[in-house]
Amino acid sequence: ARLAGTDGRETARAWISENIPQGSLIALESFSSFVDPEAYEVTGFLRIIDRTPNWYVSNDFQYLVFGEGMYGIFYREPDRYPERVASYETFFHTFRHVKTFDDGGYEVLIYQVVP
Repeated sequence: ARLAGTDGRETARAWISENIPQGSLIALESFSSFVDPEAYEVTGFLRIIDRTPNWYVSNDFQYLVFGEGMYGIFYREPDRYPERVASYETFFHTFRHVKTFDDGGYEVLIYQVVP
């Protein structure tokens, strides 16, 4: 049933297309939502945390889309990955949280890059 239903990736995809201005520069983490590359400037990253928050500001990114399939790996075992969790926490406290989607038990987070 879970596989047949809508999850946070699809809900986030629809919300992005309805609420984020076309042409915005968006960073997508692995396992996050599909974002139409014809409507947006999209750059995919394995992990958004592989660059610094300042890098995203300096490169004019406007939104960051995080996928539970990537960041969740580290949060499920924080004692094993304390540096990765700390890096995500830095991002989550640096930028403006816009929206969380958790439909179907799968979470997608959207943050706005505000210098």
